[in-house]
Amino acid sequence: MTEDLGRYEIQAEIGRGGFAIVYRAHDTELDRPVALKELRPALLNDTDWIERFKREARTIARLDHPRVVTVFDVVELADRLFIAMRLVDGSSLDERISTQEGLSWWQVLEIITFI
Repeated sequence: MTEDLGRYEIQAEIGRGGFAIVYRAHDTELDRPVALKELRPALLNDTDWIERFKREARTIARLDHPRVVTVFDVVELADRLFIAMRLVDGSSLDERISTQEGLSWWQVLEIITFI
């Protein structure tokens, strides 16, 4: 799967949730991998969902912490809405919990207190 959206080239879907789909993409202008989180098309007619999505991007963009992904931009292209952010390779917290059948208290503490 390859799809060009302006400066972004979508390469593959890497996750999906109730209101968004996340893609691995390439920023062709800055020559770097990115994650593009797309608000589901069915929600684009709902101004509350659009504002919530943009508010999420603004909130995360204000944070500067090694455990919080960096937000680069909010992008509206071809009647679609995306948050462009740093791509983090590796397993998700959900995958880590399911494969290890839970985390120990020390593992949880390490994750939430990392500086």
